[in-house]
Amino acid sequence: MANNQIINELNKKARPDGFFNFKMLIRATGSKDYKNSQLCTRDGTYQTPWLLEKVRCLAEYDNKVYCQVDKALEPVAHTIASKCKELELLMKPYEISEGTDQENRERLGAKMTETEKRRDDIMIQLSELMMGMETIDAALQHHLQRAENVIMKHISSYWSGVLKAAASSDMPPQPNIEIPDIPGKAVYENHLAGIRERLEKVLADTEHAEEV
Repeated sequence: MANNQIINELNKKARPDGFFNFKMLIRATGSKDYKNSQLCTRDGTYQTPWLLEKVRCLAEYDNKVYCQVDKALEPVAHTIASKCKELELLMKPYEISEGTDQENRERLGAKMTETEKRRDDIMIQLSELMMGMETIDAALQHHLQRAENVIMKHISSYWSGVLKAAASSDMPPQPNIEIPDIPGKAVYENHLAGIRERLEKVLADTEHAEEV
């Protein structure tokens, strides 16, 4: 999947808990759940089956999106690794001994010029590829934040129904929500960190070689 396609997908509206989440119906559900004694406390936080389901929906949605983006970026990651390897090989210096004749000197000189041009081209390509990945990462984080905002908006509507039914000043204005660890997030972040580390190293080595 091309970078633009990935970004276009991430720019779409986030629907972590599906469609037909109407505010009045969600609020009525909160009121009904309280009246039906669905509300309980665990470790100092309020919970209901509805709240737990919303947290599950968000966690599953986040994990799915992380995995999809990680999979879509595999070709880019492979391209970056390949170009880093080529750049490392191009760092090997050419040596022209004193006894080399003029023809071979000219040939080696042309080869060095060609190598330098290829090296510059690869560095530009690597910079563009990394910028593309960073842009996708920013779009991913923005999309996931929108997904969380959707869930929190629905939870707020639900909790307003709970508060109305409870008619108690002891209830918190919002329930404490804890999102569990997302396996796909760890995998994605590990891959991205590895790419950044490899790229930073090869670019630093290239700059050092050029200074010598």
